[in-house]
Amino acid sequence: MESRRQLIYKLLNGQHDKSKRRLLLEYLRLKEKEQLDIIDKNGQERY
Repeated sequence: MESRRQLIYKLLNGQHDKSKRRLLLEYLRLKEKEQLDIIDKNGQERY
């Protein structure tokens, strides 16, 4: 996961288009939230 994130950050640093950079950062946040939600759902199902 970290390697993929580092790869995306390298792409972001290479991009001079701020709108694209902002969209990619929002996409990363959504993906992280999605994974946290999945973990929460799994935790709730166990109890």
